[in-house]
Amino acid sequence: MQTPWKPIFGYDLSETQNSQKIYDEIFKAALTHKFANSGLSAIPVNGKALTDAIFNLNSHDNITILPGKIVNGQKLKELFITTIFLKFLESKLSYGSLIYIAVPHAESSVDAAVLVAESNTPLVIIDDRTARLPKLHASFEFQIKEYVDHQRLKEARIVIPEPIDVERLTNVAGSYKEIVLVYLRAFVNFNSDDVKEFFEVNPNCYLIHPFSGTLEYTPSGDVGNEPVTIQSKVDKHNFVVVFPSGAFSTIAFDPPSVLVKVENFPYPYGGSKQKI
Repeated sequence: MQTPWKPIFGYDLSETQNSQKIYDEIFKAALTHKFANSGLSAIPVNGKALTDAIFNLNSHDNITILPGKIVNGQKLKELFITTIFLKFLESKLSYGSLIYIAVPHAESSVDAAVLVAESNTPLVIIDDRTARLPKLHASFEFQIKEYVDHQRLKEARIVIPEPIDVERLTNVAGSYKEIVLVYLRAFVNFNSDDVKEFFEVNPNCYLIHPFSGTLEYTPSGDVGNEPVTIQSKVDKHNFVVVFPSGAFSTIAFDPPSVLVKVENFPYPYGGSKQKI
């Protein structure tokens, strides 16, 4: 029996309609919720505030993500992580592909899904409130997990990365038939040899790691392979997706469109005083 889905976002893939739009909407919803009672018209937001806006949410928070669409805070976190992987999937699809990012109508072993149909594929209308994708569509169903060391996150400064704890990673990943996306919310370093055995046992897992500056990674377990130096893109939100094969892909998003650079604010909030 097919899982009944509740679509949250849907679009025809194009240069302007893509995962960046979802990324923007997720942060807009999370930041609106975080600062709802601040009473301020302009709020300074740094990287920590952005991270906290997503990852401090829980299942008791009700977030309006789009008009008429409300999800709980835990689900918004899952949609955020799914959106990062979605950007990788988009690179394999053609413009015009019909894409939905959805959550199950009822609790199930699936946290979120990406549903893809070929370009110009019409929905099958069931009634005035219900429609479904045609039989010929691809369904990517995800379990979403976080690898996080809460104690280290409480430290004032985390300067030195720690080796990845494969035993902890294995416990976090669990055992599922769906694709498992593990978001590494920790300052860790590793290469493919470190996680080779993990991927042999968990071939359906993908690791997602945010980074800035320079990251060094050895992309396969072959003896003699040299580390690859990855440089983050300036003024972007950068992520690495590590595949079970040991290969990787870099992902970059523009900062959320809801944010305005300080220099673009009128005086006295940020920019220079305007002359009349």
